[in-house]
Amino acid sequence: MTLRTKKAGTTMLGIDIGGTYLKSGIVDARGNVSNFRKDKLPATQEQTMKQLQKLIASAPGKEVGIAIAGTVDARGNLVRVSRNMAWKKIDLAPFLSRTTGKKVTAQNDANCFVLAEHHAGAAKGYNNVCGVTLGTGLGVGMIIDGKLYAGAHNKAGEFGHAPYEAATVEDLLSSRSVEAYYQVVSGTKQKTYAIIDAGLNKEKDALYTFQMFGYNLGRALTIAATLLDPEIMVIGGGIAHAYPLFRKEMERSFKKYTSALPQKIKLKQSALMDHAGVVGAVLWARECVSTSK
Repeated sequence: MTLRTKKAGTTMLGIDIGGTYLKSGIVDARGNVSNFRKDKLPATQEQTMKQLQKLIASAPGKEVGIAIAGTVDARGNLVRVSRNMAWKKIDLAPFLSRTTGKKVTAQNDANCFVLAEHHAGAAKGYNNVCGVTLGTGLGVGMIIDGKLYAGAHNKAGEFGHAPYEAATVEDLLSSRSVEAYYQVVSGTKQKTYAIIDAGLNKEKDALYTFQMFGYNLGRALTIAATLLDPEIMVIGGGIAHAYPLFRKEMERSFKKYTSALPQKIKLKQSALMDHAGVVGAVLWARECVSTSK
C-alpha cells in the first residue's frame, strides 16, 4: 500500500483504538505500513494507557497520530467516549504527549478512515466522500469539497446514534447486530469473526445473516446519501471483511431507496481495510504539524 500526498512527512507511528482492537503500525513518508499489529484492546482504560505509553515512547520520530472511537476536540481531548468502550473522558493527546515526550495528536477513528481512503484508497480522486466504518460500533467520516468535515463541535458523522427502526442505526448495523441476527437464524451464539468465516465458507445461516445485514445497511446508507449527495461511499471496519456476503443486498436496497437522486452514487469496499485507521491517524498528525508551523 502506497500513500502519496502533498504533505508527505517523516516516518511516524499510527495507532487506531476501536471498541475491540488496538491496531498500530509505522507509516513512512510514502505511506508504506510496517510493523503492523492488531491486538485485543486491553480490558481497562488504565491498562490501555500503559500500553499506549510503551508503544509511543519506543516509536521513531517526534510525532504520533491516534485514531479513536468517540468525539475528540481540537486539542485531542476525548470529550465523549464511545458507548462501546468503558472509558472515562480523558485529555488523551495532551496526557500522552506529556508522559512520553512525543507530540501526540488524536482524531475520531471514522474521520481518520475517510482521510486515508480519500488520499490513498477507494475514494482517491473524489472530492465528496462518505466513509462508513462497521465494527463494534458504526462511524461515519465525511470529505466535502476535498476537505475533512468535522462539524461545528467536531461531532459530525455520529450517524450510528440516529433513531432507526425503533432502535438506532448502530443497533442494527454493528457486530452485536450480526451476532443477534445469527442467533435468531441458527439458534446458536457466535462471535462476528466466526460468522464471517462461516459465511465465506458458504454456511447457509451465516449467508442469510449477511443478506439481512446488507438489506438494512443499504436502507441506512440512503439516509446519508440523501443528506450529503457524495460521489462515493466507502465501507470499512471489521465487518467489511464480509463485504462479498452483503454487497448484493446492500446495493439492491440502496438502489431502490435512492432512485430519486439524480446522480449515481458509487458504493465500494475499503481498499486499505485494517491499515486505514493507522494511515489516517498519521495523515491527521502530519496535517496538524504542518498547520502549526
